[in-house]
Amino acid sequence: MATRWQKDLKFQVDFKKILESDQSIALIAQAVRVSLLAFYLVLSTRMLGAEGYGHIVVAISISTFFIQFVGLGSGLANIRDASRNPDTFSRAWGIAFVRYFTSGILLAVAYIALGVFFVGDEMSWLVWTLVAVSEVLIFPISIVSVYAFMSYGMVRRALVIQVIAPLLKTGILFFGFLALEKLSVEDYVLIMFFSSTLASILCVFFAFRLLPPISWPSLFQAWKVRSDILYPINSLTNQGVAEGSKPVTMLLYGAYEAGHFGAAMRVVSALAMPVTSVIQSQAYRLFSYGNSIKNEHFIFLVRYSLFFFIYSLACFSVIWFLSEYIEVLLGDGFENVSNLVLVLTVWLPAYSLRQIIGAVLTTTDKTGSRILLDILSFFFFLWLMLYSFPGHGPMGTAISVVISEYLWCALSFGVFYFLKRR
Repeated sequence: MATRWQKDLKFQVDFKKILESDQSIALIAQAVRVSLLAFYLVLSTRMLGAEGYGHIVVAISISTFFIQFVGLGSGLANIRDASRNPDTFSRAWGIAFVRYFTSGILLAVAYIALGVFFVGDEMSWLVWTLVAVSEVLIFPISIVSVYAFMSYGMVRRALVIQVIAPLLKTGILFFGFLALEKLSVEDYVLIMFFSSTLASILCVFFAFRLLPPISWPSLFQAWKVRSDILYPINSLTNQGVAEGSKPVTMLLYGAYEAGHFGAAMRVVSALAMPVTSVIQSQAYRLFSYGNSIKNEHFIFLVRYSLFFFIYSLACFSVIWFLSEYIEVLLGDGFENVSNLVLVLTVWLPAYSLRQIIGAVLTTTDKTGSRILLDILSFFFFLWLMLYSFPGHGPMGTAISVVISEYLWCALSFGVFYFLKRR
């Protein structure tokens, strides 16, 4: 019969096991990231003001669409292949790195060319070019390093390395704030460029130091994309509503209103980061189940849906309690942002469910179904913006985003049921 001391020891061991699990490490790492990015947002809005921040957030949002195609799906393909056959890791890691770097160059050039539609008196070519190099070429190099750790099964180290970029960005910007207090848009993107470069160098250093030697492919081998292209298309459509809403708001209402909406969306997106990170930490395991929907996938859906629903309620309660302080933290020119944040927080439960269901569809090689759902919800969002809530400013955008996300979830149940029975 177990003594009380033995029971206490068992509890301690179990508690330690929980703390050391991939999910717990993911939550802790994301808690740090959220804290850093929240501080980064406050620094950015105070140093740039509503209009300056509006231009930056739109430029970065547009770059996000290009970032999705950097690597042409080789990051997730690396996890997929290595989880099903570990012997392929070195080759898959080499293909991913070469493809990320070369495609990043091409996409950065394409992004710069798009500047003819956005560069003007309020947005210089220097700003646009630095955003292209920093966000489309350099920053994705740190992303492929994280994917490499995940594909080798070193999920915890991958999650910790993800903290490097926000830590450097926030730290360097904070020193800029102490020295200057106010920054021009040009100075802001120079700091962003420097911190992204330093973060990517560190991530690559750790990857080359801690992972097995990379097997370098020829350029021809690296660019054999095949079905991998579905992953970046999926990433693009998955971000369509959340990121597309910012340039749409700017086109309809101007940079000042886009700055308001972008700041509110950044707050809620920071709260959504733990959702993304925890689900990413399960990608290796989900891929290992194979490409058919099994009972393990349903267990994953139920457990994580319940967990993130509780998390979303907690987030809404915290935002409700702190809503009157949000505008104070963001600084002058961000009046009524707290109302936008509260509305967008209602988006969080649907976003969580969308990512959970989407992860199952992606890891069972049913990415096409997920892309179709994303496209339908995006066009529904545009319809709401143009015909149901025209003239309502950022609040109309926020309501359209929330409704579109819940539509995606409603449609996904039918798709998921159909795929399971097929």
